[in-house]
Amino acid sequence: MRKDYFAKRALSGILSIALCITAFTGCGKKKDDNPVAKVKEQSKDYVFKQESIKGTIEKDERVTCIDKVGDKIKAVIGTKSGSIRCVTFNPDGSDIQSYVIEGEEYYSAEECAFDNDGNLYVHLFTSPKEDGSYENAEVDRTEYLAKYDTSGNELFKVDVSKELTEEELENNNFFIYDMVWVRDKGLVVGTPGGVETYDDANGFSMVMPGGAEGSFAHISQIVKGLDSQLYIQYDDEKFSTLDLDNKKIGEPIECFDPTQFYQFFEGEGHDLFAATSEGIFVFDGKEKQLVKVLDFNDSLMSGGIYDAVALSDTEIIAAVSGDTPDEYGFNADIVRLTKVNPEAVGEKIQLTMACFVGGNYAEKAASKFNKVNDKYSIKVINYPELYGSEEEGIKQFNLELVSGDAPDIIDTSGLNVSVQEYVNKGLLLDLTPAFEDGGGLGDIEFLPNLAEMMKVNGKIYRAIPEFGIKTYIVRERFAGGKNSFTYDECEELIKSKNLDYVSAFGDVNKNVIISYNLPYNRNKYIDWQNKKCSFNSQDFVEFLNFVNRFKENNEEEDSDGLDLKYADDRAIFYNAEIYDLYEYSRIKQAVFSDEIAMVGCPNKDGENLAAINAFDSVSVSSRTKYPEAAYDFIRFLFDDSNDLGGVFTSNKAGFEKALEEATKESVSSETLLVPGGGGEVKREPLSQEEAQKFYDYVTSINTLYEEEGAISNIIVEETSAFFSGQKTAEEVADIIQSRVNIYINENS
Repeated sequence: MRKDYFAKRALSGILSIALCITAFTGCGKKKDDNPVAKVKEQSKDYVFKQESIKGTIEKDERVTCIDKVGDKIKAVIGTKSGSIRCVTFNPDGSDIQSYVIEGEEYYSAEECAFDNDGNLYVHLFTSPKEDGSYENAEVDRTEYLAKYDTSGNELFKVDVSKELTEEELENNNFFIYDMVWVRDKGLVVGTPGGVETYDDANGFSMVMPGGAEGSFAHISQIVKGLDSQLYIQYDDEKFSTLDLDNKKIGEPIECFDPTQFYQFFEGEGHDLFAATSEGIFVFDGKEKQLVKVLDFNDSLMSGGIYDAVALSDTEIIAAVSGDTPDEYGFNADIVRLTKVNPEAVGEKIQLTMACFVGGNYAEKAASKFNKVNDKYSIKVINYPELYGSEEEGIKQFNLELVSGDAPDIIDTSGLNVSVQEYVNKGLLLDLTPAFEDGGGLGDIEFLPNLAEMMKVNGKIYRAIPEFGIKTYIVRERFAGGKNSFTYDECEELIKSKNLDYVSAFGDVNKNVIISYNLPYNRNKYIDWQNKKCSFNSQDFVEFLNFVNRFKENNEEEDSDGLDLKYADDRAIFYNAEIYDLYEYSRIKQAVFSDEIAMVGCPNKDGENLAAINAFDSVSVSSRTKYPEAAYDFIRFLFDDSNDLGGVFTSNKAGFEKALEEATKESVSSETLLVPGGGGEVKREPLSQEEAQKFYDYVTSINTLYEEEGAISNIIVEETSAFFSGQKTAEEVADIIQSRVNIYINENS
């Protein structure tokens, strides 16, 4: 599925406001009120060592649950192929045994529980679509509760989707939200109706109804703690004790923040364990307080915990993010976490890194860097997470950056602001000497256009380790030998296919098309170095007239549905973000099933306007005390052997190697999903000619796709008067020229 399909970030002018105010007043959060200052503090009291338990989990698998039964650890693991494995092992990682529950029709095993004998209860549901999605297919879903013995023999499997009403099926509600096994109670299940128990012989029995008949509206989680004490998370994320004997929910426990996500699990010696994005805490039920036992940053861990079981507050078996996890938790790792004696915690030089998008390349790289570098470590600071929103996080970061208290390294890819603005205020370190011959990074050879894009005002201020390309794709026969489209040629093709602009470009409206297409043209309209802009040009006026051919509003469809429209020519201009050669093959061989032409964004002069999308762009604060450490990390980012991204690398040798691999017959072992339930096709290798053509196209792109929030806001605000007929395109262009010119001069 395409990443970032016509996605826009919320646009704001925060940087200019923050930089101007702080530069003159020095204001900002006080140190003792600053969550960043808290993250930066080093403590040796909450450090755990992480060791992978080899042989428990394979590539393309994810952990559904982990539990302790007797003296054994048990884990339920799902695979992308649909089968499910139950793994049993000793706490020290020895004596690993497993059985497999086959069934490719299963999309997932979402909840599970083990009884006292080690039998497995598991909630399964099927996928009516081959790609595992549920769009427009809710009522066809089948949902099961199944039980397996310790050898994997099926004891029963019942269709619990029959318990749902037609309305619940249409709303895609599941019958089983959560389940735990409780001594003397058996299986306790959270359902849309309330809290129920399940008996193998008699089925479900309602214990505490929810909704209008009960004392709560809905259930989020049912949690088992020490000595089988039950807890319930419900309604607006309230968390309380659950007493099934007396059919009563306790008062909400105030130490649990309703805005925070907790991964609860049980363990020895404490009432309950709870993991957050910060670390792991133990809950003291008597004192009603949380006490930290593990800090992820201090332990140089990132990504958090999917599930865990505590053998004590100093030894925990957990499923954690591996070096290359995906958004669904695949490629995680089962590890043993053991507390390190504070006196034995190593003395590394610690740097901090600002991030604005969780789980991205730079954050994964920092986690792996910390494991292999003996001299330095990097603490990741996620500003939106700390401050509750992207807007507030970026605002606080800008205040700290100007005050000189910002992190050493900055992942600028999530800032939605041109790096130029930071360079102009002297806030970023000039990396040019490090990349010159004889410098610490001088032996790295980049793709030539990427090397230029790392520069601002002729000097290198950012490292771009990985990227994708943004362009428009049409069938080659529609292009008629052209490698680009003027606005007139675009209209001629659309009319010849009896389509309108919205359909031809994939169901987008005016505001989306103007915000998405504008960065393709940014080199034409914005010149930061010379403090100029040219929005009052004929080029921009014609761009506005082009955008005006689209509708004002319409609902966007999901990308799977759009792919089918391109497959049968109900859409023409495919908005592509190609981040690896598998995606290129998918678009060509599965979506179009035809020869394709990468034609760029339509424009006045018929240029091939494509853009490089830097998935990560890393800069260094000009006030860092550890530039050499930052260089070490940047080198690590460009080392392809780390296998962190899985997307195009800016490293010339690595990019060429990826192209070479795509021409080998071995890629034919992979399959591509055909849109609209059309099955799968074998992926065909690229020809040498096609690979060279792709290389030439990528290296010809000279525009970096940067969304400049404040400027985009100005354009979107002012163009509404043109789209509504109140002003001409020329009048609006003059207003935009004036406003953007002021903005550029204020921030240069």
